[in-house]
Amino acid sequence: MTCSAPPPLTDEQIFTALDMVAGPAVLAHLAHCASCARRLAEAQQMEQRLKSRLHRWDCPPPQQLADYYARRLASEQIETIETHLAGCASCSAELEDLRQFMAAELPPAAPPPDPLRPGPAGRGWLLARPQAQRPAVALRGAGGGPLMAEAEGTTIFLDVQPAGQGIAVQGQLVDAEQERWAGGLIEIRQSGQLLATAVVDDLGSFAASGLPAGRVELRATPLTGRMIVLPKVDLGLDE
Repeated sequence: MTCSAPPPLTDEQIFTALDMVAGPAVLAHLAHCASCARRLAEAQQMEQRLKSRLHRWDCPPPQQLADYYARRLASEQIETIETHLAGCASCSAELEDLRQFMAAELPPAAPPPDPLRPGPAGRGWLLARPQAQRPAVALRGAGGGPLMAEAEGTTIFLDVQPAGQGIAVQGQLVDAEQERWAGGLIEIRQSGQLLATAVVDDLGSFAASGLPAGRVELRATPLTGRMIVLPKVDLGLDE
């Protein structure tokens, strides 16, 4: 297709239209020339493809955001992340999700009890029994507050709340290799019976509701790597 109002627009003029800073002459040409308008449309499509491939390419990994929240980073790293957060809505939302899970103040951790004899109401420190071909997990939490589990570089935050006639669980997975959890499977079982399943989203979040009170087993299976098992998660809520 040839330009219907020669001379055709230059690439630089097409780019000014792409950046929405084109002058009246360029806009008038595009309004009457199907050939140049098509070139602009192709440039817009190319830009969209590049944006989709580069989406969040410069965002810090979720584990680094968690370390930032816990103030475990050097001052230079903290300054870099704060500058990034000022202009990145996605990372700011991800950090806010983490803040909500950690909103309740946790008391100092008590020494771990015997794993075969968990503490009162399942609170305090709980050590998971080793699973065959699976990483061992330590589960800790506080009455009324979020629970946190760690296993081989993966951190799981759990928030348990009443929901209607049952109990709801909201979770957040934080991993240095976060992409392996996007689309992962969460299973909640009790006495061998499957109660609920959930899919992990691209921010590492998941949720399940309508659960009964009592102790359950939570299984988290990533797209790659080994399953993480929390065999004693207490869904009993404090009065």
